[in-house]
Amino acid sequence: MLQLYYEDDDDIECGIDEAGAGCLAGRLFTACVILPKKIDPEIDPDNLCEKIKDSKKLSKKLRTKLFDFITNKLALDYSIVYIEPEEIDEINILQARLKSYTMSIDKLNIQPNFILVDGPHFNKYYDKDNNYVNHLCVIEGDSKYLSIAAASILAKVSKDNYMETIHKEYPMYGWDKNSGYGTKLHHSAICNHGISIYHRKSYGICKKYA
Repeated sequence: MLQLYYEDDDDIECGIDEAGAGCLAGRLFTACVILPKKIDPEIDPDNLCEKIKDSKKLSKKLRTKLFDFITNKLALDYSIVYIEPEEIDEINILQARLKSYTMSIDKLNIQPNFILVDGPHFNKYYDKDNNYVNHLCVIEGDSKYLSIAAASILAKVSKDNYMETIHKEYPMYGWDKNSGYGTKLHHSAICNHGISIYHRKSYGICKKYA
C-alpha cells in the first residue's frame, strides 16, 4: 500500500492531483482528498486501500469501484473541481492547474494544515485566517502517496465520465475512448469536422481550426 506522509499527529494532510491537462478537449478536473491517519480495517474488509495507486495504472472498472470506496467510506473529506476549456485558453494550462489546486482546497469542509501536490508546481496557500499552509510538491506523487493517488482516481473518473457525456453530442471525436486526448482518430476527426465548442483553441492542432 502507498504511504501516508503524516509526520506529526496534529497534521491534517490533503493530497491533490489533476486529470486532463494534456487533453485537446474538455475540462481540467482536480481533486483534493483528506484521508485518516490510520485506516480502520472495518471500513475496508476487501483491502481496497492496497489497490489505490496512480489512476492511469488501474482498469476503468477498478477506478470506478475505488472512486465509490474513497468518496463514500475512506475519505474524511474530499472535493472535485474543474476549469472550463475557455478559461484554460485564456490563462494557459499551468495557471489553470494552479488555480484549480487552490479551488479544490477552498472547497473542503475540513481545513488541512499540510498539502501534498502531484508535480513540481504549486502557489503558496493561505487558509481563511490568512495562515500560511505548508506544502510539498512530489514528482509522480500519485505513485508514492496514498492521498495523492486517491485524488488522481477521483479526478480521472470525474473527467472520463464528463467526456463520455459530451461524447454523445460529438461522437465523431471518439471521446468515450480517448477521453479527449490527441489520438489518431481524434486528430483525423478534427481535420474532417473542425473543432467543437469543447475543444481547447490554444492546443496543438486545434489552433489551426480556431
